[in-house]
Amino acid sequence: MPPPRPLRLLIAFVSVLVWAVCPSPPTSRGQGDEATQQAEVEVEAARELTVQVEERSPHSRPDRMGVRFHRTATDRIEDYDLAEEQFLVRLPRGFTPEGTYGVMVYISPADVTPETHRGYEAWASALDAHGLILIEPMRVGNDRNPWHRVGLALDGVHYIQSRYQIDDGRVYACGMSGGGKIASMLGLLWGGVFDGSFSFCGTMYYRNVPLEGSTDRAWGAGFNPPDEGVIALNRTRHRYVLLTGEKDPARQSILDTVKQMKREGYERVTYLEVPEMGHQWPPAAYFEKGVDALDPASGEAGDADGVATQPAEAGGAGAQPEADRHLAMIRLYLQGNTPESRAAAEEEYEALARDHPNSPQRAEAGTLMGKP
Repeated sequence: MPPPRPLRLLIAFVSVLVWAVCPSPPTSRGQGDEATQQAEVEVEAARELTVQVEERSPHSRPDRMGVRFHRTATDRIEDYDLAEEQFLVRLPRGFTPEGTYGVMVYISPADVTPETHRGYEAWASALDAHGLILIEPMRVGNDRNPWHRVGLALDGVHYIQSRYQIDDGRVYACGMSGGGKIASMLGLLWGGVFDGSFSFCGTMYYRNVPLEGSTDRAWGAGFNPPDEGVIALNRTRHRYVLLTGEKDPARQSILDTVKQMKREGYERVTYLEVPEMGHQWPPAAYFEKGVDALDPASGEAGDADGVATQPAEAGGAGAQPEADRHLAMIRLYLQGNTPESRAAAEEEYEALARDHPNSPQRAEAGTLMGKP
């Protein structure tokens, strides 16, 4: 038997009141998606920093760069004021202070600001998967003095290494167009600092590179050769990724350089060509391929958030590359034959003797330095 009419009216009134007062759930899944996307944007922004670097790398000092570029004591390299420079930093997803990471310094063909930089979004997936911290000097466009571009890249790496836990053997230079040329110089000439380079749409080499199909034409050398010890280290230990586009005006020089490097015994050179692409930033998928080739070990070592494994124990498998780099730097600085280069060699030797006292590299360095 149905309830009396007055009671039915009361029930209906209460139901309407409850519907009006109580909050309702989201009306569509899209609202929840938008909130999630906004939260992800905020998290991403928190991992993108603008920093001031207060301490320069010991390798960026003009006297030491002069040794690298075979400058004389009277042919000084113009210096810069680090206090006037800023850097962009991006930390990988899942970053924790306790984690151990790789570092990539990016050299742009144009000056950048946090608002105009376009790389982070396109590169985020690859950088996160490999646990790479990205740092970028903001004023190193193609119109900047090349020695400043090199020095600021070294300063950026030094800042990251002094602030975070960085894997030995996972320090890379990267650049586009004119920045790609600087990245290739860093990866080859500073083989004691960098473990490889990723250059797209631009590269340089330390010898003339024959133009394919020609007997009397060549791409001119971009800088003087490094020490033979550095070259030996580069050929067998370090990785070089050169990327271009099918329609890139720089394609032929890049392809010829890859062939020259392989002829000279470089064991870890990767060439990537993007179909239909001109002189521009590579698509995210090809950037990811390049990082996979440059940093293959971290793909297996990293976790789901891109955090790399802990560093090797002192004296373990990870110790030999570091000791080799110290030895290569000592050989290089001894070539300078100046008080400044001798002092640089002494600093490298002290670090080698402290960290690897019983290594064959320390013994060889001691012989070179005239030390027991």
